Amino acid sequence: MNLRTLTVKDVSHLLNDEVYCLVMNSSAQAKASDWHRDAVSETHLAEWEHGDFLCFWAIGTFFNGLHLVAWRFHFPTPIEALLWKVAVCGLLGYTIIWVLFAFLLRWLAPTSFAKNILYYVLSLVYASSRLYLTTEAFMGLRALPQGVFSTVNWTGYFPHIH
Repeated sequence: MNLRTLTVKDVSHLLNDEVYCLVMNSSAQAKASDWHRDAVSETHLAEWEHGDFLCFWAIGTFFNGLHLVAWRFHFPTPIEALLWKVAVCGLLGYTIIWVLFAFLLRWLAPTSFAKNILYYVLSLVYASSRLYLTTEAFMGLRALPQGVFSTVNWTGYFPHIH
């Protein structure tokens, strides 16, 4: 077939044949679909090893545990202080429970009803706790203690600064 004599009909037949070859050829499918497989499989819990769970637990516990520093901080109301403590316990509980259950329940089917309910409940606890802590960090600015606005006398700490 000469390229100068090709018609639109010939080109459409050629394109359809190429698409059919791509769809029916398993090696072409493998090449088209395997390029992202490594990045995707890293996030599947069934493929995590013990070190992955330990790393997730350690980082999550450290990050969420930083909020324990504010356990005895000044809050505008006692209810806000209590809600802060509950939210921090929710974050830490989420980290511990999620890692434990993800490790123990990874043999269940990904579409298991019990597994999905557990993850939805834990995700709701984490999201609501994180939302409250973020909101409270800004709401607490409305009633700061008296000493916050005091100027620091740096020369009392570092005598060589004038």
